Amino acid sequence: MKSRLWIFLYVLLLLLLFFWEFQKKEYPMQVSSLYEYDTQKNSMLDKLMEGYTQPLETDSVANQAWGIVVKKVKKEAKVKELKTKKLIEVTLKEKTLCIEKACFRLLGIFSKNGYPYASFYNKDSKEKVQVLVLDQMMHSSIKIKDIMKKKIVFSDVNSTREWSMQLFDVNSSKYKPKDFE
Repeated sequence: MKSRLWIFLYVLLLLLLFFWEFQKKEYPMQVSSLYEYDTQKNSMLDKLMEGYTQPLETDSVANQAWGIVVKKVKKEAKVKELKTKKLIEVTLKEKTLCIEKACFRLLGIFSKNGYPYASFYNKDSKEKVQVLVLDQMMHSSIKIKDIMKKKIVFSDVNSTREWSMQLFDVNSSKYKPKDFE
């Protein structure tokens, strides 16, 4: 009998907890913002929502029922004409680099404060001797790519062409040994 009483009290307690927990409670309203928002009618939004709230009237196909239309777009290949630039005529002869009609003769390579410089002679410019630094444009699209101790590499900005010039190009086949008696 005692055990039945305890089971009855336990079930009764569970039922009371259940009803207290899940009964409808009134919570006080809280203001979530300091500003009041003015809601206005939006005809475009109403039209959009009207399409979804109307009952399904059309075909049995789901896409047509919801008003979803899959448009088939024919893709056309778009060919753009690339703007090709005319290659600049560059000739390299010993220590002279001619870019179109302007010729630059290498005078020397030196470094100042750790930066490499190269000096060129150009008879057509105001300043006959020009001192240029690494990555500086020589003429139109030709720039100095690299300056080493005895070699300079030039490159074309608009293409992959490169030219190199030696400061001292010693060709042993040009020189003949003297005959000693």
